[in-house]
Amino acid sequence: MRIELVVRSRSDGMMVRSFDVADLATAQARAAAEGLEVLSASAGASRAAAGSVAAAPTRARGDLDHGSLADELGTLLGAGLGVLEAVDALQAGGGSAARRHVLAAVGTALKEGRTLSDAFAATGRFPPLFIAAMRASERTGDLVATLQRHAEHERRMQRLRSRVAGAATYPLILLGVGSAVVLFLLGFVVPRFAGLVETTRAEMPLASRWLMQWGKAMAEHPEALVLVLGALVAGAVALVWHLRSGGAERWLPRLPVVGALTRLYRHSQVYRTAGVLVRGGVPAPQALQQAAPLLAGRERQALLAAVARLREGQAISDALSEAGLADPVVQRMLVVAERTGALPEMLERIATRQEARLEAGLDIASRWIEPVLMIGIGLVIGAIVVLMYLPIFDLAAQLQ
Repeated sequence: MRIELVVRSRSDGMMVRSFDVADLATAQARAAAEGLEVLSASAGASRAAAGSVAAAPTRARGDLDHGSLADELGTLLGAGLGVLEAVDALQAGGGSAARRHVLAAVGTALKEGRTLSDAFAATGRFPPLFIAAMRASERTGDLVATLQRHAEHERRMQRLRSRVAGAATYPLILLGVGSAVVLFLLGFVVPRFAGLVETTRAEMPLASRWLMQWGKAMAEHPEALVLVLGALVAGAVALVWHLRSGGAERWLPRLPVVGALTRLYRHSQVYRTAGVLVRGGVPAPQALQQAAPLLAGRERQALLAAVARLREGQAISDALSEAGLADPVVQRMLVVAERTGALPEMLERIATRQEARLEAGLDIASRWIEPVLMIGIGLVIGAIVVLMYLPIFDLAAQLQ
């Protein structure tokens, strides 16, 4: 199990550390042995990219929409309400049971004298990035703006996830319907047709003979069809579990089109998240380190190595370029940010550019994948139908 801890170090300040251990207690013990103060924790396996786009440290936990909660809390604080008064007002405003429970816990922690960030962290229902940005804003006095930026960040990420999910929905539906039609033909139509053709004893082409043999086997052993359908369902369930558990991190980026889109999606998340944190007062190396869990595999290690070089004094443009996370255009944008000091704005502009490239890539992929799927499924179904009727055509020709 991967345990993510938000910890504080005397030398590096606050950061996110990941431990591959059996339980939370072991992770906390290892952090304490390294001299780190544990602030909050979250458990979970590594997350995959596309389908799960899911799945990132900024995602709402359970049925709690922390982006909407941050927006409402920032609005109330901006209107002049005190922190405790705003939290009590949100709790009285209703919402889901999880939301009311979390707000009640936050209110209790505030009455005990804790800061708002510590109160949110104690619930364990908010992502480490959100807590880090809030802690930084409490030091700079920019809490309202940070909450509103986080809410906008969540809205952007939700729109991006919806765009990716929407682009994948139609091909998946098309593939599912086409597969169902093929299974219906092979499992029900071909067996009955094979019995009919067998009585004619007509000569058949080799491919038609194979298809009729399949149909005859299915007619004689209907339990085999149940086993085939069960194997397909089990395979689909295993694939979904594999994707949700993060197993796709090893092979998904290697796919020709999907891999490039996955990398664009992850890079846009990293730059957007880092921009929000830096704008909230978090140093750039620390912001990038906390955004590292949004990447996977080698890219995550490359970003962590770039963070180490940043702490040694290397320019951010050179560090990210050497890590393979900045193309020539992004590198030049970062060079401009280094000269002007407008790093938060530039990180967000880079994220916007990556999102635009992702949307353009999704449009192109959709225009190609959907027709290819339709043609492929049509060819398979057409081939089955033609192979079924070839014996009938031959028989009709003999009768004439």
